[in-house]
Amino acid sequence: MIKKTKTIYYAVRDIISPKHQRRPFVNFIFNTMNNRELVGCEIGVKYGNHALQMLYNLNIKKLYLIDPYLDYENYTMNKDQVAGKYWGDVYTQDDYDNAFDIAKNKLKKYKDKIVFVRKKSLDAVDSFDDDFFDFVFIDGNQKLMMEDLKSYYPKIRENSIIGGHDFDGEYMSTSKCIIDFAEAKNLKLHGFYREWWFIKGEPYNEDYLGSGVTKEYYDGMIARLKG
Repeated sequence: MIKKTKTIYYAVRDIISPKHQRRPFVNFIFNTMNNRELVGCEIGVKYGNHALQMLYNLNIKKLYLIDPYLDYENYTMNKDQVAGKYWGDVYTQDDYDNAFDIAKNKLKKYKDKIVFVRKKSLDAVDSFDDDFFDFVFIDGNQKLMMEDLKSYYPKIRENSIIGGHDFDGEYMSTSKCIIDFAEAKNLKLHGFYREWWFIKGEPYNEDYLGSGVTKEYYDGMIARLKG
């Protein structure tokens, strides 16, 4: 059961290390669910930075880390100093293999608590029973956001959490999927600084959308998406 409590959030840019501050999704779980052992899942692991923060701050029994570490669609992104990539540079399979090695090394202290699943998220989903996870964090292929939501929502227990990253005006297609899913399932949307989450079974309330999401912000996002 999720405990109702006042929550303090920190912006991603202010995080120094997992020992000092927590990103919003992790902080919400820390304040509401950390009184018991948790079984969690992260879709999109890359270098393992967010996984490390979850493992350090949360009472993790087992964390499933889903990432195929495979090249897809000539993927490019913004500056990545670890891989030596800059705007427009394409990732190679060597880059993904190197990212996997970095993640394994970074998380080796928690090797008894983690399971790497080197599959695409939709290929891995049938490995888990329904009502299996206490939380799922989605930060993988943005084009698969709706499919990931539909596939992994049944995998979380009642009163448990599914959420992720990239909810803001910079990622309009992802944001649209999140809002469409919330409306289809009649769910209250929580969020702060690009991170978002739903509590399974918590219905939408027009007067209070959830932690960090005001009605003005929600309506503004919808207006931008439909405009």
